Amino acid sequence: MVTYSTPGPLRKMPESFIGYFHLAAALLALLGGAMVLGLRKGTAAHIRAGRSYLFAMIAVNVSALLIYRTTGSFGAFHMLALISLGSVIAGLVTVRYGGHGRVVRHAFIMMWSYVGIVAAAVSEAATHFLHWPSSVGVIGTSAGVCVLGGLLIHTRGSRVALSIFRDADPHHSRDVSQAAGD
Repeated sequence: MVTYSTPGPLRKMPESFIGYFHLAAALLALLGGAMVLGLRKGTAAHIRAGRSYLFAMIAVNVSALLIYRTTGSFGAFHMLALISLGSVIAGLVTVRYGGHGRVVRHAFIMMWSYVGIVAAAVSEAATHFLHWPSSVGVIGTSAGVCVLGGLLIHTRGSRVALSIFRDADPHHSRDVSQAAGD
């Protein structure tokens, strides 16, 4: 069980192995995801960073399923962890076995996955460090990050996905444009 008893601004930090593991994995996922977004797509570095992001996200979500401090039972955060876990697995399966337009679908799934981990981090910071009430700290900040992330994905995401195929043959570029909605 994760407990919170440290005084001061860190008073709600986890004091168990699972809590610290969850925190460390989340920080690695945030860093790995940022690296993936910043790297040229399809390169060996992108693939390595993507694998790091995948493993960190699996660790974040599995460890989240083991934390029951807030409600004492399976709750909304556990459901979100399952959805997040499903999205990163879907991103991996899609890029490997997705067929026609698979890379674009992979890009959009993984961009939304990163929005999810950023929303979780912002809501954690708002409730644990800024001491905002849960309704504002969790729901408000998560909704705000998801709206902003959605706007970025749907206004710039197709350009990001298309940039993957800058040097691709015309058949692939046309396929990417159709899948991205351009």
